[in-house]
Amino acid sequence: MTKKMKTREKQLELIFLLPSKKCGIINKATVENKILQVLYERVGCQKLHKHYQSRIKCFKNLYNSYVDLQRNSSGFG
Repeated sequence: MTKKMKTREKQLELIFLLPSKKCGIINKATVENKILQVLYERVGCQKLHKHYQSRIKCFKNLYNSYVDLQRNSSGFG
């Protein structure tokens, strides 16, 4: 498996493991015990809380870009 495929697999697994809390605030112990531990078991990567926060920031920016695109799209042409 290539490095790009492994990274993509890790991202998809992280998205799947994210809780659907609307406020988006999850304490550090919960992230380390519930999300990162399962991510390590399933994919075999050793990530820290700072990596998690960085990835969440990227996902939020990407999501906001899509929402903005949909909001400003009239549906014509």
